[in-house]
Amino acid sequence: MAKREGDDAGGSNGKNQGFSSRLLQMKFMQRKQEKRKAEEVLDQVAQPKTEDAHWVTEGSQRGCILICEPDPPPGALMGHMAFGGFNLEAEKLQEDARKRLEAAKAGTNDGPVVSDLEMAKNASIKEERVSSMRMQKKKAKRR
Repeated sequence: MAKREGDDAGGSNGKNQGFSSRLLQMKFMQRKQEKRKAEEVLDQVAQPKTEDAHWVTEGSQRGCILICEPDPPPGALMGHMAFGGFNLEAEKLQEDARKRLEAAKAGTNDGPVVSDLEMAKNASIKEERVSSMRMQKKKAKRR
């Protein structure tokens, strides 16, 4: 077959050698070329750069650091402590705990004395109130 002047039988691209320009312009050939280009780009992105691969922070070269926070001793007033006005709430709790400990050692008790029977009655009354409130909410939802 004679070669025409407009046809590129040799192909300008080494991969498509031997295909005519009309064949290369067809949709399925164009899709195949796009797919090859996309795969090449993915391969380039997937390959790690040697410059980035050797970059390591100083701290990561050390071994593991174990931080051990033991439980407070049994005689301690509180587990958390603060000094010098740094954490006023914690210092206030420390002072309250110290006062309660001193009062317990002295035998005085500032709190009201409640018997077991009174405590049980109060608990049952509160439980009844809560259950009645729940019933009222259920009735309100039904309406």
